[in-house]
Amino acid sequence: MALPVGSDLYVSPLLSNALIAYIQSAEDFVTDIFPTIPVDYPTGPIMRYNRADWYRNTAKPRAPGTESVGVGWRADHSLSWNAQVYAEHSDIADQTRSSAQPPVNLDRDVTELLGQQLLLQRQNLFATEYWNTTAWTWNWIGNSTGSTTSTGGDFVYWDDYLTAGSSYTSNPLGNMDTARTLIKKNTGFWPNTMVVGVPVYMALRQHPQVIDRIKYVMRAFPNMTNSQDIFAAAFDVQKFQIAGVVQTTSIEGVPTVDETYDFVLGNDILLAYAAPNPGILTPSAGYTFSWRGFSGMTQVGAIIKKFRMEELESDRIEAKLAYGLNVIEPALGGFVSGITETIPA
Repeated sequence: MALPVGSDLYVSPLLSNALIAYIQSAEDFVTDIFPTIPVDYPTGPIMRYNRADWYRNTAKPRAPGTESVGVGWRADHSLSWNAQVYAEHSDIADQTRSSAQPPVNLDRDVTELLGQQLLLQRQNLFATEYWNTTAWTWNWIGNSTGSTTSTGGDFVYWDDYLTAGSSYTSNPLGNMDTARTLIKKNTGFWPNTMVVGVPVYMALRQHPQVIDRIKYVMRAFPNMTNSQDIFAAAFDVQKFQIAGVVQTTSIEGVPTVDETYDFVLGNDILLAYAAPNPGILTPSAGYTFSWRGFSGMTQVGAIIKKFRMEELESDRIEAKLAYGLNVIEPALGGFVSGITETIPA
């Protein structure tokens, strides 16, 4: 898509304060819930020790003059990280630059646009890798009745109170305790991160059970004001994040009145153990691998540069991210899909 040209870039001084750029809040992007490991190569092996071997009780009493019992473990080399370069550019023609008047700053605006585009791509990759029922060992689905299985089951829609009133049967706090306990029982780690779509957050804000729990949270932490911290305390996790990123769903070129938008991540929940810091012998549901070894990249695998395209009589600004999002231990994560019915996704 080309940049706006000519009169599109002239704004009357009286209207300068009305120039609005649709730059979404960085807190809406769910891009950093798992720790980041800088890597020097685009791909490489990830060795995982067998969890059962480490958790099995094998120590035995040792009689005088005898050997102690031997122990070992198996290692899995089948997993690998894969970092890929994602890039986008925009050209600022000399004629376009000379037409731009304050408050337009083309270098700034192009940089913001490219940054948002790459973040949006990263959010969609997050959806592909993590926001689904195939990535994780444990899965639940929202429905009108609820049930339990050894690897998940069904939860009653969390917004059933909207139709059932005081006869609601949904149990968000109990459901998350069930999910947390299942992950803890099978891995040894309590999940510490909960990511919810906006419809789920809207349902929780009005849920009678959650409202009651929050009253006790506020009594214990009267100075807590951040809503995500309050919900984290209510659900006994370290991090509670609302996935609020919006993207255009209509094709390019349709009339403005026909443009449509939607959340990248809908009425679902990701519950996972995310290691506070990456390290050897440090399990985590996922890791982000940033390819710092790619030419000129920073530790987080990012670079933005500006250079001259003389044949186009333009300046080119190009942004690149080089990274990969990987599921490391599926048993450390659980996914709840379609948990609201009345509140739209």
